[in-house]
Amino acid sequence: MKKSKKNKKNKNKQKQSINDTQLKENIKPSNKPSKEVIAKKLKSDQLEEKFQKKLKNRGYNLHVVPRDGNCLFSSISDQVYGTEKNNSIIREKCMDYIQKNSLFYSQFIEGGEKQMNAYIERKRKAGIWADNLEIQALSEIYKRPIEIYVNTDKPIKSFSNIGSFKNRFPIKISYHGNNHYNSMVPDEINYEYYFYKKELILSKPGEYENDFIQKFDPNTKFKDIFDNFNNNDIDLDACVEEYISKDEEFLINEAIENSKINMINVINNNEKDKQENDEVYLNNPIIQNALEFGFDLTEAIESLKICGPNLDLMLNYLYDKKK
Repeated sequence: MKKSKKNKKNKNKQKQSINDTQLKENIKPSNKPSKEVIAKKLKSDQLEEKFQKKLKNRGYNLHVVPRDGNCLFSSISDQVYGTEKNNSIIREKCMDYIQKNSLFYSQFIEGGEKQMNAYIERKRKAGIWADNLEIQALSEIYKRPIEIYVNTDKPIKSFSNIGSFKNRFPIKISYHGNNHYNSMVPDEINYEYYFYKKELILSKPGEYENDFIQKFDPNTKFKDIFDNFNNNDIDLDACVEEYISKDEEFLINEAIENSKINMINVINNNEKDKQENDEVYLNNPIIQNALEFGFDLTEAIESLKICGPNLDLMLNYLYDKKK
């Protein structure tokens, strides 16, 4: 009886061991990134490095904010207050403004007015990504254009306000794919730094926004903003992908163009050297004597190099060559 129980225990242990082995095999990571994904990531990193160099050359630094779903509001906070820490206040005030102007903004969300309250409540939550609608609203609140940069030192799109606000120094943010934004800040040595500092809000965060929302009349005409909003329908992720895919092609074409330029420079330099040498030889009295006997400059130079500065030997060489 004891032996039977012992055998049963051993069988159960073996069974458990087999189950554990199967479990371990089943949980082995099978979703390792493919070579294509790794290569794409590498290209993206290289492109990002080039982008930051372009900005640096233009006198700008990238203020990188966390990828926590609040990045747009953090970037705008850095642009208008000089710190990313007021992102929650800016999110709240942005949605307060959109709610007050919901009749206008409902035109740009799926479901229109019926879904507007649900949309606003969702976007009030921390960590929820913002999009074009919020960028346009923020441009109106701060009465400044908002420029979006994607892997280049020139804005790929701009959200503009109406009237004279277009002339104010723009809020500059960069887009890096997968709904991530960063803040672009000019160096102190950059002449634009003065305009950037001049636009910073010095009052307590939320005060300026509250004052603007309170005074805002939702019956204001928004035709210019409406037209501008429709013109900003660009897929930023697609732009990032395009830059990544064209990066290798660009480098190849750049190498070809550089080789052409180098070849042209070599030819031009050779021509320049030849012209300079010809001028030197033309000033040589022995060469001039050879030219007077009817020989051209190339022949005279050749004979000088072979015979040395002896006119008789040069002429004999040239006449013998013509025979």
